[in-house]
Amino acid sequence: PRRLMPPGAAHEASAPRAKKQGHILRDARRHIVAIAEICEYIVFIGVKTEHLLICEFSMPRATKKSNLISQVKATAAAKRARLEEAGLEGRRSGAESARTKGAQAQRDDRQAKAAASVEATKAKAAAAAKALKEKAATASAPKKPATKKAPASKKRMGRTSPLIKIRTSSSVEGSAKLDAYAKEVVARGLSRFSDRLTRIDVYLSDENAEKESPNDKRCQIEARPASQKPVSATATASTIEKALTVAVGKMKRLLTTRFDKQSRH
Repeated sequence: PRRLMPPGAAHEASAPRAKKQGHILRDARRHIVAIAEICEYIVFIGVKTEHLLICEFSMPRATKKSNLISQVKATAAAKRARLEEAGLEGRRSGAESARTKGAQAQRDDRQAKAAASVEATKAKAAAAAKALKEKAATASAPKKPATKKAPASKKRMGRTSPLIKIRTSSSVEGSAKLDAYAKEVVARGLSRFSDRLTRIDVYLSDENAEKESPNDKRCQIEARPASQKPVSATATASTIEKALTVAVGKMKRLLTTRFDKQSRH
């Protein structure tokens, strides 16, 4: 026998099924709407594609031809404009050609001068920048201590040869030949002391000018070492040449003795 259900039980039992059916219908409507939109998009794309194909296949030659003609016209117009600007349009005579060349030369000269002025300006700016940089470097660099001047004695010691002075008395006839001979003898005999001597004075005289005697010719040599007392040597002989030679020998021995003692101490 069929069981009797309480009031409202059948409605509660069928509620889940009705809810499920409602969800299915809602999803179906959504799918139908989406399919319709897709179909419309496909139709739109097809129409647009067909329109593009029609334009491409129906107008290519006319478009290309018109573009070519316009390009040729533009090239010709630009060429005419350049010729007019340079003054080369039409047939020209020799004078016109010369004027045209002169005008072109003037334009080229102006351009060259402008370029040269620009380069000169750049060079001046670079030189000024370099000078400022060097000045700044010099100002920032430490100053060097002032160097003291060497004393006169050290300068004299730096000479390669001492000063040789020849003097004669009134009883001896002096000449350039005698001076040259005396300087040569003194310089050769005292050459080993040339870096230590500052001056050598040679005095030639005749002690008995009125009468002739065997040893009346006298030679006195005075040598001045640097920063030291002078050394003197005297010799007499029958002639000036012999007296000079003997005096140079004596001076050589005296200087050797002095400098040797100084080197030992």
